[in-house]
Amino acid sequence: MGVGHDRGTTSLTRFQRMLVGTDGTVTHLLEAYAGEPMEVVKLLQELETLDDVDPELDLAAGEKVLRRRVVLRGRHSGNSLLHAEALVALSRVEPGFVDTLVTTEKPLGIVLAERRAETFREILTVGLEPAGPVGGHFGLDPTAAVVARTYRIVADGRPLIVVTEKFPEAFFRSVPA
Repeated sequence: MGVGHDRGTTSLTRFQRMLVGTDGTVTHLLEAYAGEPMEVVKLLQELETLDDVDPELDLAAGEKVLRRRVVLRGRHSGNSLLHAEALVALSRVEPGFVDTLVTTEKPLGIVLAERRAETFREILTVGLEPAGPVGGHFGLDPTAAVVARTYRIVADGRPLIVVTEKFPEAFFRSVPA
């Protein structure tokens, strides 16, 4: 995490810092932590035309994007561990990538890995914020704190996807055996 990315996150545990600081897929970290596979629950998936410029994706108004909201939860326990929203620049990804996202229940990072996409993640922000409507997915009051990070996935020097991930600040306080 670089300078300017820390918004009240100095009290995070080591594992929480790993989650917000990783430049790899968090699905594998969550599976290791929870001791079970993660499954994707799609909450929203829609094609949109941008009304305004999107500086994080470096897209102009009028460009097409896929907006996707999901919860990652334990396949056996049913415990929701992470809420994620992604905005995909449709003009910069191959159609097969979008088809896989739309027609399967695979996490975005897994789809990128399966397609052997040469990308890197650039963390834009990390911080604490009120849960708001996301809290309902975790059984939290909207005023409860969540840890949030936003990053973009870049290939060939161009941003392809911007992702915001959130999990309750109270999660991942201890490491299970």
